[in-house]
Amino acid sequence: MIINKLDSIEFKLNEWHDFTWLKRYGTAFWVVDETGSGCICIGMENGDKKYFCKIAGVNTIEAEVSPKESIKLLKESVNLYFNLRHPNLVKMIEDYDYNQFYVVVFEWTEGECLFDHWNFEKYQRDTTIKSPKEKFKQLSVSKKLSTIDVLFSFLQNVNEKGMLLLIFTTEVLYTIFQQIKPLFVTLIYFEKLPLLMIEEANGLGLNV
Repeated sequence: MIINKLDSIEFKLNEWHDFTWLKRYGTAFWVVDETGSGCICIGMENGDKKYFCKIAGVNTIEAEVSPKESIKLLKESVNLYFNLRHPNLVKMIEDYDYNQFYVVVFEWTEGECLFDHWNFEKYQRDTTIKSPKEKFKQLSVSKKLSTIDVLFSFLQNVNEKGMLLLIFTTEVLYTIFQQIKPLFVTLIYFEKLPLLMIEEANGLGLNV
């Protein structure tokens, strides 16, 4: 495990990388490094503008896929962002290859991930801090139902575009609590129809 640093932000990876090229977007102020996707997510700020930079091909300490596979998965999801445009899908600004990385830049949102596993230890240390999950549980029934309406609207859009949501987890959702607005932020669990069910050695799997 190697400590990397960009501006005042430190993060852990399995190897050192130079991320100063991200300075084109301003100053780093936020990071999520413990991802299973093999991507690192860095928040950059330039005046009143903020950007969410997702970088594939990074050997994260919790990576469940190789750097090469993480790039392949992120590139596939970018095609979906173009096809599944929706008011509740985070807005993508640009994507490009940079050295051994693949970079996708999104508009920043002040929402909170409903499964922010990178903060679990913090909540255990300080029980006065409410997690996004706990905040959501405390919403009124009407506000929860309005969230469901938005989810159904997005999934209807997915279906109309000939796509299928394979797995639904709260990791794909951010909630802007001031507006009670759910926002889809990742599309790695969506696939183009039709799908062929195949039996694998370790159980059932899906193949396009």
